[in-house]
Amino acid sequence: MIPFRVRLRQRNYLESVLYVIIAGALAALLLHRLQQLSEVAEKTAMEATVSRLQSALYVRAAKAVLSGGAKIERDWAERNPVVLTHADLPNYLGAFDHPDLTTLEPGSWLYDRERHELVYLVRRTQNFSGGTDPVPAIRFRLQVERTSSGAYSPLLLHAVARYEWGPEDGE
Repeated sequence: MIPFRVRLRQRNYLESVLYVIIAGALAALLLHRLQQLSEVAEKTAMEATVSRLQSALYVRAAKAVLSGGAKIERDWAERNPVVLTHADLPNYLGAFDHPDLTTLEPGSWLYDRERHELVYLVRRTQNFSGGTDPVPAIRFRLQVERTSSGAYSPLLLHAVARYEWGPEDGE
């Protein structure tokens, strides 16, 4: 017959192993969800930055129209939107002639002078697809067009290449 203390100790070891397995599974699930939330937060911050730049471009255009000139410079499409709007982006690296995106910090913005595009280097790439660069990046170009009546259509800061970014539904 096995003494009571030995049976109790065996049960405690099995219970402890079970608790460790359950805690490990819950920790893995939590880590996965936190990674997804981190990626969603980065995407949201990038989209908010694009929206702020878009709004600043509208303000700059309205100011040009209201000042009496009623014309928007034709070279706006070839200018750096960050400089044009005097935006203060904390993660803006500057303007580059031939940027080597593989050497630059992910999660940063830069302006490609050669292609006249604003570039965001994606940090969290688990659910990112698209773009044409060697590293995950989203390129934006300022579009300035006139309508047939001579008025300016909305200034658009649009993505150059199609991309998808976000956790899959149901995960």
